[in-house]
Amino acid sequence: MDPAGRRRTHRPGRGGTGGAADAGRGPDDAKAAILAIYDQFEAARPSEPCFYLTLLGVHDDHRGKGLGMGLLAHSLDRIDTLGAPAYLESSNPVNIARYEGVGFSPRDTFTVVTGHVVTTMWRPAR
Repeated sequence: MDPAGRRRTHRPGRGGTGGAADAGRGPDDAKAAILAIYDQFEAARPSEPCFYLTLLGVHDDHRGKGLGMGLLAHSLDRIDTLGAPAYLESSNPVNIARYEGVGFSPRDTFTVVTGHVVTTMWRPAR
């Protein structure tokens, strides 16, 4: 629980991220910014049971070879076998069309302190 009594599902490390959110900030400011971002993600997640697909990425040397979409297709096949819905967030606008192509629909957007716009996406059970 955090000081306000909210349940935490993620545990950020100590100090800052070293990224844009830390520019000109001390460790306490960076920690507060990171916790605020986690709160935004947690608040956006659906309340209904679903598979939460997170952190899919491909190394720069292997992009454009279909590896990421292959991993996603494999995961979705397994989820479909169970007849369950799936949820993900995307901070890369280029990927929205890719996710729509495999059955996801945008649900909402929110902007984090770094200025990145995050699109939440839902894929109904099949």
